[in-house]
Amino acid sequence: MTIVETGALFLIGTSTAAAAGFNFTHIGSPDDALGSEVTVATDDGNLAGGSVVALVEASPRPYARYTAVRWTPEMGIKTLPNLSDNAATQTTSVRSYVAVRDLTADGSKLLFNSHTTSDDRRATAVCSPDGSNIFELTTLPGGEKITIGNQISDGGAVIFGYDIDVVVNRTSRWTAATGFEVLALPAPYNRSAPAQGAISTDGAVSAGAMFTYDADFNQTASQAYWWTAAEGVKGIGYLPGHDRSNALDLSADGSVVLGSSSNSTTSASELFLWKDGAMTSLGYPHEGNPGDYFVAAAAMDSDARVVTVAQEHSFCPLGCETEQNYISYIMNPENGYYVEFREAVAKARGTSAIKGWRDFYINGVTDDGNTVYGNAVGPGGKFEGFIGVPAHDGRADTPPEHFDTVAGRLCR
Repeated sequence: MTIVETGALFLIGTSTAAAAGFNFTHIGSPDDALGSEVTVATDDGNLAGGSVVALVEASPRPYARYTAVRWTPEMGIKTLPNLSDNAATQTTSVRSYVAVRDLTADGSKLLFNSHTTSDDRRATAVCSPDGSNIFELTTLPGGEKITIGNQISDGGAVIFGYDIDVVVNRTSRWTAATGFEVLALPAPYNRSAPAQGAISTDGAVSAGAMFTYDADFNQTASQAYWWTAAEGVKGIGYLPGHDRSNALDLSADGSVVLGSSSNSTTSASELFLWKDGAMTSLGYPHEGNPGDYFVAAAAMDSDARVVTVAQEHSFCPLGCETEQNYISYIMNPENGYYVEFREAVAKARGTSAIKGWRDFYINGVTDDGNTVYGNAVGPGGKFEGFIGVPAHDGRADTPPEHFDTVAGRLCR
């Protein structure tokens, strides 16, 4: 792969594989990086945001350093800048969440988190697609309330985020008119965080999770929440038999929450849709033990018609051997069918386009439900962000035809 660095710009040999009209675009990764990921994308696939990660040698041990990036087919990966140091920025050893976390539907504004110029702090900002017109939230009065931005409304006028001390602290909302407002929580919850991208088009509705932590920072409770200006933060409950839940995404009109529910005594995570006060289970994507199922990421399109999920697993059924750490699915909530990603690709006649790729981790699906994005491990063993796989062509409208068992999905 050829990389030309000009200032903060890496021009990378992006590759697109096509098969029978099926496109699979991986965005590349700098040679000195461990890999890249796509965390957000526009419907047309011509703008994506995410991060690249590099290993930094340090004492007492090396660490992974993330850098927020944006990508276009013409320019490749372009790094977004470090942000200003000030009293409000966050000093923390936690180096995750540095990435583009959300964007407006038209791609005119990117919400990203970045290191500060001293490189030991973290802050959040909004910028134009080319990285210009940077508006640093964390430098504003009260900016310490949002050092991690997670949600931006389509007009860019409303932003939700949070800060971290030892663990997540409290969700805050920012508007140009009101400034920063910390969301009040119902008892016994004392901390909260908004879910990435889980905001309505107009910014009037937001979703996330609230938590209870004891004096030793042990989490003792969690519940998904739905926020409106009229009702404030409202817990939406759990699936039967569970006592933990988390919101993961929100429909464009704010009426439908996608989330996961679990029991504190097990590791199983079960997806649900919540609407009008009712929570409906989306079940599990495979026939194995539900206790083996852990949701690593899940998202939906603007109308809650297409759901994507990445499953993390630490088991291998029937004694098979596999290098797969993640399995991703496309799901149709109307009929409950989960189709494993590679099967969806096969339905779209695109198997040759992903030959040699594995560990597909879908981060999300575009608002129109037609394209998924995330990262996967390529033939060379490095993980790279990908975009441009049409979910619509492989939508889960019919029962799965291949990989009918967990073993079949993992042991290929």
